[in-house]
Amino acid sequence: MSLLNDALKKKEQETQIPDVPSHLLGLQDEGKVEKTQPKKLFLTLLAILVVFSAGLSYGILKYSSSQIRPKVLSIGKSNITTNKEVTQTAPGKNEESKTGNSIKTITTEKKVLAENSPEKGLSNEHVVEKAEVKQPQEVGNTAENEKSREKATATKKAQIAKKGHKLEVKQTTPKVVTREKPVSVTTTKKKKAVESFFITAARYQRDGRVHEAIRIYKSILKRYPQNRKARLNLGAAYLQVGQYSAALNIMEKLYNQYPNDPRVLLDYSIVLVKFGRLEEALQCIELAEKKGGPRYEVLLNKGIVLRKLGKISQAIDAYREASYLRPNDPRLQYNMAIVYDAAGSYREATRYYKSFLDNPEHDTKKDVPVRQRLQQLYAYLNRIKQEQYTRN
Repeated sequence: MSLLNDALKKKEQETQIPDVPSHLLGLQDEGKVEKTQPKKLFLTLLAILVVFSAGLSYGILKYSSSQIRPKVLSIGKSNITTNKEVTQTAPGKNEESKTGNSIKTITTEKKVLAENSPEKGLSNEHVVEKAEVKQPQEVGNTAENEKSREKATATKKAQIAKKGHKLEVKQTTPKVVTREKPVSVTTTKKKKAVESFFITAARYQRDGRVHEAIRIYKSILKRYPQNRKARLNLGAAYLQVGQYSAALNIMEKLYNQYPNDPRVLLDYSIVLVKFGRLEEALQCIELAEKKGGPRYEVLLNKGIVLRKLGKISQAIDAYREASYLRPNDPRLQYNMAIVYDAAGSYREATRYYKSFLDNPEHDTKKDVPVRQRLQQLYAYLNRIKQEQYTRN
């Protein structure tokens, strides 16, 4: 039995896996931490930090060198682009925008020259002079180049001054036009408003609303006292109402102010007829005729004055000539009836009285006296007719 047990133990030992150390399998005992692990972690972090800081510093240096390098080259190798920013400036707003850039370039050039200048005793004023002077493309500063640069800068300044003066002149000239426009617009608006008021007043005067027309004419003359049309129509309106003294006052002022105006002469003659000044009225009418006044109005008023002066035949001639121009005018029909009535031509007078009453545009205020006179004439003509019949 013992031998059998020993044999079995040997077989079991051969079949079992040999023992491997725990540090090779990666196994550790509980509570024990490897001492080399934190050191490795610290070293890796430190390496990453060093690499990052080195890259960052390299990028900053490269960026700063790219910003400073053109300005250093512009001083050492006389580059033209940076010098143009310092010397040349455009007029107006561009000059203000470029001065800021030129100040920045001068300040940076001061620092570079102060650091890289071989002369230790170089002052800041001298550095500014070097930065502001425009250097030529060729290397070397000679007296001839400086003189040529000074001449070029002087000519450029003169050109800029001329351009700026021209621009100032162009900007100031349109201001006069903009100031005149509102005045012209307001005056035209005022004229249109006055014309509209005048038209309404004239319509009221034709329709018989004379007092309303007078109020409008007065309101116009308060603002524009020298308005000729409003004054003429106001005088005519005073005649229609029967205010002859007011009409005479207005028409005398107009006649003294406009003695050769045919419209003023005709209206003034009508007022003079109302006051019995017939000879003066006839003179005014004849003067209006010479000055080219309206032909029909001249003939009509001339016939009225001649009839009142007793010159019936001349008045009839004037009316007949006027009848060729406006045969259906009720004023002409009425005055022709009166002049024929005064001449004893009763049949002609009744014909014109009847045509006057049949005219739809006649003055209705004259209906009663015209009808009475027409009845009288009809009675007279009938009586004469009967007498002639009895005689025969």
